Amino acid sequence: MVRHESIFVLYSLILTSMDPDIVQRFLDLEMKLDAIYASAEKTRKYFQWALIATAILFLLPLIAMMFLLPSAISSITSGYSVGI
Repeated sequence: MVRHESIFVLYSLILTSMDPDIVQRFLDLEMKLDAIYASAEKTRKYFQWALIATAILFLLPLIAMMFLLPSAISSITSGYSVGI
């Protein structure tokens, strides 16, 4: 990622003048943030596919009913018509 490369240069300039313990804690936090970001992206993709699947499973039967229901009603009610 481009974000990491540009930030790495900035970090290296700042971290050279800091206490090594603080630098290590800072790097640990950065690793944890990267893990959180990856987890959030996986969750976002999961919800995206769940939304797509829900839309497909709801909309396809709805569209099918728009075409099939009128012909089904027509065939059912044709038996009740009175031939006058």
